[in-house]
Amino acid sequence: MNPIRFLRSFFRGLLCFTLILMFSVFATAQPANDNCGSSTLLTSGFAPTPVAGVLRNGGGPSTATAGISAFCGDAASPDVWYRFVAQSPFPSIRLTGMSANLRTSNTRLQVFNTSSCAVGTLDINSNGCASGTTANSLSLVPSNALTPGITYLVRVFTNAASIAPGTWSFNIAVVDVPPNNLCGTPTILTSSTGCITTTGNMYGATLTSPTNITAPDCSAGVTYDVWYRFVAGTTNPTISLSNIGTGFQNPQMQLLSNNCGSTYTPYYCGTTSINANYLNPGTTYFIRVFSTGTAPVTAADAGFDICIVDPVTTVAPANDDCAGAVNLSVGSNCANITGNMAIATPSPEVLGGTCAGPNVYDLWYKFKAVTPNEIISLSSIGANFLSPQIEILSGSCGSFTSVLCGSSPLVATTLTPGNTYYVRVYSTTGAAPNGNGRFNICIQTPDLPSVRFGNSYVNITQKTTGGVVRPGDTLEIRMTIHHAATSTITNLRFVDSIPINTTMLTGATDRLKVITNEGLTYKSYTLATGDDAGTYLASPPAGEYNIRMNLGFGPSDPGIPVNNTSTESVSATGSGIGGGTLGDRPRGGSGLLFATAYRVVVSGSVGDTIVLKPARFTYNGGSGDITLTATPYKLLISDPLSLCTNSIGVNNAAEYGGTFGSGATLNRPTDLTVPITGYSFVNDVSPYTPVGDGRYGLVKNMSPRQSTNKNANRQPFCGALPFEHAFSCNQRMYGHWYIDGDHTGTNDAIGNLPPDSLTSSGYMLMVNADYVASEVYSQTINNLCPDTYYEFSAWFRNICATCGVDSIGAQFTGSVTAPASGYPGVYPNLSFSLNGLDYYSTGEIDTLGWQKKGFVFRTGPSQTSASFAIRNNSQGGGGNDWVLDDISVATCTPDLNLVPVGNTNQCYGDQVDMNCDVISFFDNYVYYQWQVSHDNGANFVDTLAMGIGSPVLTGGNYVYNAPFPSFIADSAHHLVQYRIRVATSAANLYGGCAFFNSARIIVMVNNCQYILKTDLLSFNGSLTGKKQANLKWQTRNETAQTDFDVQKSFDGTLFYTIGSVKGVEHKQLYSFADPDLVNGSAFYRIILREPGNKKISNVVLLKTSDTRSDFISVTNPFYDVLSFDFNTLQNTMATIVISDAQGRTIRSFRQSFAKGANEVKVNNLGSLNGGSYILQVISGDGVKSRRVIKLNK
Repeated sequence: MNPIRFLRSFFRGLLCFTLILMFSVFATAQPANDNCGSSTLLTSGFAPTPVAGVLRNGGGPSTATAGISAFCGDAASPDVWYRFVAQSPFPSIRLTGMSANLRTSNTRLQVFNTSSCAVGTLDINSNGCASGTTANSLSLVPSNALTPGITYLVRVFTNAASIAPGTWSFNIAVVDVPPNNLCGTPTILTSSTGCITTTGNMYGATLTSPTNITAPDCSAGVTYDVWYRFVAGTTNPTISLSNIGTGFQNPQMQLLSNNCGSTYTPYYCGTTSINANYLNPGTTYFIRVFSTGTAPVTAADAGFDICIVDPVTTVAPANDDCAGAVNLSVGSNCANITGNMAIATPSPEVLGGTCAGPNVYDLWYKFKAVTPNEIISLSSIGANFLSPQIEILSGSCGSFTSVLCGSSPLVATTLTPGNTYYVRVYSTTGAAPNGNGRFNICIQTPDLPSVRFGNSYVNITQKTTGGVVRPGDTLEIRMTIHHAATSTITNLRFVDSIPINTTMLTGATDRLKVITNEGLTYKSYTLATGDDAGTYLASPPAGEYNIRMNLGFGPSDPGIPVNNTSTESVSATGSGIGGGTLGDRPRGGSGLLFATAYRVVVSGSVGDTIVLKPARFTYNGGSGDITLTATPYKLLISDPLSLCTNSIGVNNAAEYGGTFGSGATLNRPTDLTVPITGYSFVNDVSPYTPVGDGRYGLVKNMSPRQSTNKNANRQPFCGALPFEHAFSCNQRMYGHWYIDGDHTGTNDAIGNLPPDSLTSSGYMLMVNADYVASEVYSQTINNLCPDTYYEFSAWFRNICATCGVDSIGAQFTGSVTAPASGYPGVYPNLSFSLNGLDYYSTGEIDTLGWQKKGFVFRTGPSQTSASFAIRNNSQGGGGNDWVLDDISVATCTPDLNLVPVGNTNQCYGDQVDMNCDVISFFDNYVYYQWQVSHDNGANFVDTLAMGIGSPVLTGGNYVYNAPFPSFIADSAHHLVQYRIRVATSAANLYGGCAFFNSARIIVMVNNCQYILKTDLLSFNGSLTGKKQANLKWQTRNETAQTDFDVQKSFDGTLFYTIGSVKGVEHKQLYSFADPDLVNGSAFYRIILREPGNKKISNVVLLKTSDTRSDFISVTNPFYDVLSFDFNTLQNTMATIVISDAQGRTIRSFRQSFAKGANEVKVNNLGSLNGGSYILQVISGDGVKSRRVIKLNK
């Protein structure tokens, strides 16, 4: 063969082969990882190098993997595959540098919980998808945690069915994000008293999506975050970031609730520090550390340190020793009270012989046993309270006998009901904690019925005003039942007999009722026999009662009674389910809560006693009948006496004179002198230790956060405000209660402003009433004065205007829903008792501010002691939340008006005349005696000037004059002081029960042989409309050497000079204006000075008030026409009101007043009963009142 032809043939063949080969290659040139089995291996890391990838190369597109479901995108979408070995649970799979085609084709990422390419396996192991973006990057974090060391597959694809020619390139990397990148894997932090840092890093962190944080969130535009978790050890830790790398831009923090996977509640926001407050120790919280800036590009500059610092506790708990033991209630269920072991110390009382030791630190509690068998339990014990133990002791502080020791629950079986026992909670290990040392404690007994009860009455006639029980009043007799257990009670029935000195109301509309805690009717029955579940017998046979009601709740039928015994149970077919989601209505306190009710009219006379009968409620709890028996309270029928209208004497009330003391801390740490029986004392009221039903505290501010913003939002209109915002509902107890201070030092409905955390202020008793009626205050007072009038009173305030719950949906007739803004629910209604006899009830206390409630009583001829109590008549569970302050048990004392006032200036040989007007609302302060002091008032001794006055009713008060025998002034009387004391009997006058005021007369005897040239003819004064005192005096014979010193006094005894006026020869008339305005009253006198001598004028008393109009005169007492003169400063319309002592309006009309004096006559009053009435004139200048007396002809 020709060599040239051979070569040509060879090269033609070679070229053909090459073209064929190249065509084959290009025709099948899909990416190498087009198939799952050819997946490209990626290496994960903290800062891995991205690997280049394509969905289509120059030869052609990738192909689709058949058989994968379309839930991540188009099932027929071309894809490429990668695999990696997991190094962390939630790595971030990231595409970057995405070409234009990818950015516009809805690129997808998918990760699988498998390394198997079997289509069926892939299809059921998808672990997350990410959809495309118009940006040049896309990232995916697995939905469920990966297992480090296991291989996983990644699929990159689009949501299109085909790949068009062009560039489809990207870079891919698996970045091991921080281990706390998600809230499900937070880093655990521990607080301490120093900053113990934990190092973190933001490199690779992603944005938690969605964050599920309730508004208001801390910041918008968050780009990435990491998560931490801790258990609060104290209420106010500080969270800090430090050593922040330059790559971690715009660092911020957020404190959140423990709600990972749900919706977070935001508490606090900060940048590099959060000063938290009002956290709940022992509760878990989350910290989100985040940025709104660009993500760091390297780990080297993305680091930071974080720590949580608890403040050092410096004050031991109030119950650190036995004297501060906290009162605990005993019930059939556990009612926890929070304790705190922070820096508690060991008490000197040694542990009993059977107790495990040593006692490293302890706290004290006490309780009154109600059964022999009682169980003390500890729960929710803080991690730093180690090796908890309990000891029960009998006796008193310093003289204990150990009864029982052990760990929780400690079961006592030999207690004596009625005795008070002490409980020591202590630790045997380690030092006392600074934080996270809290615990709960409760006492319960299996021997008490699961159903709780109480009984009371409501004076319907005095329901809105309050008052004593009077003949003709209508009373509603109630027995309250509370069943909180989830069990069902059956065979329910109630029996009672009509109280002594009352008559059953038997009108056509009168009913036997079952009512809610708000007094709303749940069911009602006629008084007839045999027609329904209620029966009234006016004359029941032996062994039966006047009243019987069979009771039933839910779908149960109560049944018709066959007789009025308490033992017959067959006809009582009704039942009731207590607590739980299936519990019956009416409800309260997470259980069945209701009261039986019927009405009677008072038929007894003044001085008689009403005695409630021991009503019975009987039920079957599963093992036979259980009967609950009501307390036979006693009520005095009386005529009303107004509260002390003159002076009031020394307050004998306990608890710092009824004021409960004062302090700078929110809580008074010590319990009441006489704890409230059946209630638990909360000595650490706070947002995390609220005053729940059946509990009380002693606080200076009603806000658990000591807020001073009285206008903070209230449920249900809280709005989206930050946790610590001044208007947040969190500022209020339960988001409902008022924010205000106590009442001490004020005398009106407003009371004191709410003090902040740094201000010392008065304490008040805060009560969240129990579900059943019970006593809330008691005290026994000795050393009372016989035959003396006393006022027993207190100031109350209803502190919740929106706590009503109305479980039967009948708050208003024809309406099934309560007002959207809420309503008060149960109004407080309390009774005052004296020596076990009820004298007075407050009526329903509304929410309009502080209200003074009380009554006046007279001790017996030899009575020197009495027991006082205040009892709650209303039920709890949706209202009946109130505060109490300024309790008073004090004598009603007369006014003593001495004549002359202050000093009396006399010349040698002049006659000295002194007397005193004794003025009192009561007519029994008739014994008087004058006393004298020769040592400038340091000591007073009796004189022989004494007597018995004869009071005369004048202007609504009893008045008599007590004169002192006249005497001749000489040097022996100079600077001698006199005062008067009065009493209700001769024995009281000398036995420590006499009354005197601070006013006194000082006799000034001068040598008048030296005659001053100047004569002081007159001295008087008046007040201008601006309350400025204008003083004027007239003289004769004054010279240029005469000086007039103007002196002022606030008590008529101690005078000081406020100015001087130079005498001008023959001027005769002088004046002086006090530069200070008069507030109340002031005394003035003139000292006339000449060389070598002086003269003192008479004393002028000027009084003022804040009103702009007033009575000029009143015809008092009156018979059938009440006349009075009234002065106004402008033309005005006024309302004239005459009301009785209980505030009930007798006569009311409108009348126009002209500027100046106006004469008013109220005719046709002769039919009124004799007694005390109130006359009021109500105008634009305010309300002016006068007490008037109606006499019968």
